Amino acid sequence: YLLSELDGVASVPVINVDKDDFALRTDVVHLLKKVSLNQEALLFMDEATSMIESHANSKTLSLHLVDHNRLSVKQQHWEAHVMDIIDHHKDEGLCPNVPSAKRNIVFPQGSCCSLVCQYAH
Repeated sequence: YLLSELDGVASVPVINVDKDDFALRTDVVHLLKKVSLNQEALLFMDEATSMIESHANSKTLSLHLVDHNRLSVKQQHWEAHVMDIIDHHKDEGLCPNVPSAKRNIVFPQGSCCSLVCQYAH
């Protein structure tokens, strides 16, 4: 959403876990309940993979990694589509096509939410 507002480009946030595994993310489940956000309003990786593959194949995919600076093993073929990173984990040096100005990796940092807020201002 933030990128849509800043850049005027349609962005679709995807939760990078499968829908059936989301219940294991108890911290996020608790937060969503607290702010009255229904899980059905979210798009999960298993629901979005075909859309992502379609855009990757047509060269219209731009990925923005938030809260991790690497893709999973089964997602590594999308690495060339990663445009920027906002993260608070140690930089693993992956996604070499992301320029340093777009590698917003601050380690150690307590929360990636803090970095997203700084990015928004």
